[in-house]
Amino acid sequence: MTEKKLLPFLGIISCLFLAVTLGVFCKDVVPEIAPRMDFISYWCTSRMLLEGENLYDFDRLFEREKTLGWQQETPLIMFNPPWLAVLVIPLALLKYEHAAYFWMIINLLVSFLSSALLWRVYAREKFPGYLGLVWAVTIIFYPTLLIIWLGQMTWLTLLGISGFLYFYKEERDYLCGIFLVLMTIKPNLMLILFPIILFLIIYQRRYKIFLSSGVLFLLLIAILTAYFPSWLQDYLGVALEKPPLDLKTPTIRYMAYKYLVGENIIQYFTLIFAPITILAFINWRKLIKLEEAMGTIIVMTFLSTIFCWSYDFVLFLIPIFEILSFSVLRSGLRGSKIGKMFLIFLFISNGILYWQGIKEIPNYVSVWFIPFFTVLFFVFRYKLMVTVQGAGLRQSGYYQTQDL
Repeated sequence: MTEKKLLPFLGIISCLFLAVTLGVFCKDVVPEIAPRMDFISYWCTSRMLLEGENLYDFDRLFEREKTLGWQQETPLIMFNPPWLAVLVIPLALLKYEHAAYFWMIINLLVSFLSSALLWRVYAREKFPGYLGLVWAVTIIFYPTLLIIWLGQMTWLTLLGISGFLYFYKEERDYLCGIFLVLMTIKPNLMLILFPIILFLIIYQRRYKIFLSSGVLFLLLIAILTAYFPSWLQDYLGVALEKPPLDLKTPTIRYMAYKYLVGENIIQYFTLIFAPITILAFINWRKLIKLEEAMGTIIVMTFLSTIFCWSYDFVLFLIPIFEILSFSVLRSGLRGSKIGKMFLIFLFISNGILYWQGIKEIPNYVSVWFIPFFTVLFFVFRYKLMVTVQGAGLRQSGYYQTQDL
């Protein structure tokens, strides 16, 4: 077996070993933390679906959560679209503690798979040699461990984006559609990406993506309707009656609402970033590809989103890998001062996020990471672009350039 084939194989074995090790560790830890995990709301909601109950009967949800050890004064509500409950059904068939245990392991494996797909997209030629670094960055990134610890679902969204990017680039449209459905479980983070994807599918006439995603989505809706016929009416009723706008979340919009303008409509000024980004991509569609614009799309998404949580910052792995791949392709990480500086700044900001978590500082305070990372991303992206262009390297797409 050649070194090129051996390294990915060893990487997979290492991931499985780490997953088993974490599994042995979590076997004793999960019973203690399970009652405090966010996963409790997903499991209870999916269980209610299986038993034909109203997913939006929050009193009944609260009763179920309290029987599992939930100690807060209010129920933990799933704000995701109701078809997520269908995806969780296999875990809802298990006892809660067992389901929480398996979900932690699945989250870890999905994190490695997502980061590997992203690195394959951004640095195909350097895929085996730097995969270990990619997985190291992934696992020490604070939002990654926060998602695993809380049992959150954002990794499914990142898997959807990374899988879509990979198969979109490979022109395997049926598989693109499957991953596109996974992205729908976090619509608040898709305000920019979904319109761009819709435009590209129509513009490039890749209608097979619509076909496969439509079939899978209709299947989820059919199962949801079979168990809960009034889901659409109830979902829209709750969404319109109690929109999650007042939640203390780490968004620019909430900080404007809290400290600047109160109830004034000016608090929605961040929404201007969404149409600007969409129109810019459409205007430059012949100059840039989707994978080359994805980092910018994610950054602009967090500037404009109405609400999100600090664990949703795991999507920042996309622009992180974009910068690292550009640096590695240019001269190798050891020879790139820009790459080293980027990792240093990232390490410092990551340490601050860990410190906030240990000190149990309110979640919305993490909003500082959004403008900080936005500036960091665009500064280093600009420096790398100037460096490459100054060296006279071809500009037909820096991800495809092999002799950087």
